[in-house]
Amino acid sequence: LCSSVLPVQLSIDGAVVRTDTFRVNLSSPHTTSVGLKTSPGNHTLGARVVAGYVWPDTAVTVNAGGIVTKVLPFYCS
Repeated sequence: LCSSVLPVQLSIDGAVVRTDTFRVNLSSPHTTSVGLKTSPGNHTLGARVVAGYVWPDTAVTVNAGGIVTKVLPFYCS
C-alpha cells in the first residue's frame, strides 16, 4: 500500500454507509474518515477496498451517546 489511493467501503451491519478514498503515503494524505452514526446496541463494522482487500469484520457494542473508533491497518511492504 505504498503511495496508494484506495477507495474503501465502510459498512455497518452489512450495509455500505460510506465510500471514502484514502490517500496513503502521498502528498495531501487522507487517512481519517468522517464519523458515522448508528443506533445504540450491537453492530458489526466492516471495511473493504473496492474490488480488493477485505478487513475482518468487528463486532462492537455502542452505548447511548458512546463513540467507537475502528482503525484500519494500512502498511507498506
